[in-house]
Formats: sequence, C-alpha cells, structure tokens
Amino acid sequence: MDSPPEANPQSEKIPFEIPEPSADAVLGKPVDDGEAEKEYLAFSQSTDEAWKLSVPRMDWTLRRIFRISLFIFVLLINVCWSAAIIVMLWKSAKIGGNFRLSDSVLVALVTTSIANFLGLVVIVARHLFPSGSSN
Repeated sequence: MDSPPEANPQSEKIPFEIPEPSADAVLGKPVDDGEAEKEYLAFSQSTDEAWKLSVPRMDWTLRRIFRISLFIFVLLINVCWSAAIIVMLWKSAKIGGNFRLSDSVLVALVTTSIANFLGLVVIVARHLFPSGSSN
C-alpha cells in the first residue's frame, strides 16, 4: 500500500528558486516595424477597408496570371484542333491511303475550323482583356 505524500521522504524536496528576469541586449533594441504597423492599421479598421487596402495588387496579379493562362490554354486547344484537321487533310490527300473525304466535306471542314479558331480566340481575348470601360 502506498503511504500518503506527507510520509514519503522523497516528497520533501528543496523548492526551486526562479531567477529574476533580465533584459536581453538584443531584444531591448528598438526595431522599425513599419510593415507590422501597416498591417495592424489595416486590420484594426473595418474588414471592408482592410480588404481594400491590402489586397488590390495581389488581386490584380492573380487575375492577370489567370487571364494569360486561360488565353494560352484556348490557343493550345485551337492549335491541337488545327493540327488534327491538317492530319485529316493530309491523309485524305494521300493517293495510296484508304482514308477518303469528299470535296464538299473537306471544304466545310477547313472553313469551319478556321472560323472556329478565329472566333474563339477573338471572343476569349475580348472578354479576358477588355479595352476601355465596360459601361
């Protein structure tokens, strides 16, 4: 059976003395916290004002990156489609090949492919990179 803590000789230890805190020379120096002050002031205001002060540049950058990447993606899809059309035209033009398309189908395929390519690029470019005001 265990004895109560008062009767245990090991429980009577010398108390640990906590030293007085001392000022550290590195931490005692004044530091210019301009960025921290700006952040504090931005977030101490209302959330709408803080958002307007701290985010516009990042928002513009992310929009620009997204727009450019989306435009490149549309161009890449159009180039792949045009390459597939050229391969079909090439196979259809081979004399010894067994892939044949009639002349009217070839004309329709080429004209609609060109129109789709130009139309999609123009629509995406106008929507992603508007010129002037949107009023």
